[in-house]
Amino acid sequence: MGIPIWKSALFFAAILWVALRLFPTSRELGFYYSEGEGFDSARFYLARQFHRDPLDKSNTVRYLRSLESSGDEKEFENALQRLYRVQQKPLLIHKIAADFYERRENYEEAARHWSAILEISPGQSEVRAKFISFCLLNNAREPLIRLYGAEVRRGKARPNTYYDLGRLYGLDGRAGEARRVYEGLLTRFPGEDRARQRLIEILEYQNDIDAADTLYKERIALSPASAKLIAEYGDFLIRHARLNEAESILRDAALKFPADDRLAMLYLDALLKKGSREESIRFLESLRAQGRLRPGLLRTLAELYSELGQGEKARDMLREYHEQTGGDYRSHHLLGDILSKLGDASGARLEYERALKLLRS
Repeated sequence: MGIPIWKSALFFAAILWVALRLFPTSRELGFYYSEGEGFDSARFYLARQFHRDPLDKSNTVRYLRSLESSGDEKEFENALQRLYRVQQKPLLIHKIAADFYERRENYEEAARHWSAILEISPGQSEVRAKFISFCLLNNAREPLIRLYGAEVRRGKARPNTYYDLGRLYGLDGRAGEARRVYEGLLTRFPGEDRARQRLIEILEYQNDIDAADTLYKERIALSPASAKLIAEYGDFLIRHARLNEAESILRDAALKFPADDRLAMLYLDALLKKGSREESIRFLESLRAQGRLRPGLLRTLAELYSELGQGEKARDMLREYHEQTGGDYRSHHLLGDILSKLGDASGARLEYERALKLLRS
């Protein structure tokens, strides 16, 4: 008896199924070649599978690496464009693309992919460092502003990020945005006094003097033993014609920190701007008694005595000033005026000649 036809058909079907199962697919061949002989032999099979199913991540990665290995930039970019259309967040693809362009020193394209990587996965510290370096070297402020702004909004930024963002806004002349950055920094990190200092500069630029004054007072309350900070505040008050406040604060500070010459000079400046000549003289004489009167202030003291009509004292101060410094055009000319008023014509002429000689030298 012969074998039934249906059994023969079933046998041959089974053999065909086994044969097909044993014969490797394009995907498998691409994998075997890429693992064994390298990408050159695998590329045909990898490309075939890629065009059939670009969402096959493992094959797609191998295909892109084969294109990178061969240096086929045009086909590499074509493959990327197709992937962008079908993938939602292709983090791995962007990493491969960034490496591809970085190795070819096409940093502009690499930076585009670094930016995309950071949008998908902000914690990539190495990528972040490369992207920031590229932007700084190419003066690309806007991409950095977007990066730092995103980090601030996520609540993950450290103080340095706030400072960098504020500086970039400042370079762009965007004082309002810079102000909000430093205000946000102080909200999150109240101990950042440098942020108060930057904010004061912006507030002065915006002519919001009352807000700047409040911040200065906050800074002094936090560091009451800082003579430098009080001097900065006194200078601020003088610049904005708040002379009564400046006089009061600087007088107390000059008594509290008697060795600080800057406080003394600022206090004198406030007095002079108010027109308080007699108080200025008393203050300068007290410094002179302490041996703290600088030569330049000795000349100032002489000028004040001259303005108040006390010529003899002014003369003595200027002669002392000349002994210490040799004098200058202004001091010799002033002494000539004083001697002339005191009736010493020959002495006045001699001082005028000295002043003229200094002017010509």
